Amino acid sequence: MSTFLLMAIFFGLLGVVVMIIYLIDRVNSIEKISRNLPDGASNQTPGLPVDGRFGDTQGKLLWDALSTAASPGMNAERQSDLRSHYEPVLLRHIEELFEEGTLDARQDIQAQPKEARWIRTPTGQVQSWLPAMDVRVIYDLGQDRERLGEKDIADIRARLDTCSDRLFGTLGMRPTRSISRLLLPGAETDTVAGAEDDPGVIVVPTTMPSTDTSPNPINKT
Repeated sequence: MSTFLLMAIFFGLLGVVVMIIYLIDRVNSIEKISRNLPDGASNQTPGLPVDGRFGDTQGKLLWDALSTAASPGMNAERQSDLRSHYEPVLLRHIEELFEEGTLDARQDIQAQPKEARWIRTPTGQVQSWLPAMDVRVIYDLGQDRERLGEKDIADIRARLDTCSDRLFGTLGMRPTRSISRLLLPGAETDTVAGAEDDPGVIVVPTTMPSTDTSPNPINKT
């Protein structure tokens, strides 16, 4: 074999080694950057504006502003306004955690989801935050949905609604429909009974009553 061919093979292998080292370094750099991102920043949609209804009240600050225990000095009118917009955000946050757990279970992955994440809204995006304990519970229920049989669905529904009710209750709210009905078709309950009897609970309607007052057509024979 000629010296020229040997040199060509040598430099070719050297180039491959250099490329592998470069790619490994790039992967490590990306991993370091992702680890240094603040909670919830990794899924923020670039170019999508922050929902102006929440303004600078984002993440843990938003949770504290809505919490009945953590915000004794919060302006009542502002708190009520935030609550009126936050129900779909909280429901979506729970839904994403549950779906993440289900998808990870399909790939035999078990992770620790972050407490904060950006949730898209009709007018932009808002950073939502949930306590670590509840984040873990919702994610694990998503995993259970994939790994357990149909006979366990009723138990998963009950635990999911219990967790959801606890989160809403901490914020002085009650969901207007069962979260398990949204995520697990076949749930029987769609409303939370007794919410209208508690003056300290904000209930936000998810649908508007029909305004159609036209008479029903009469069949003529």
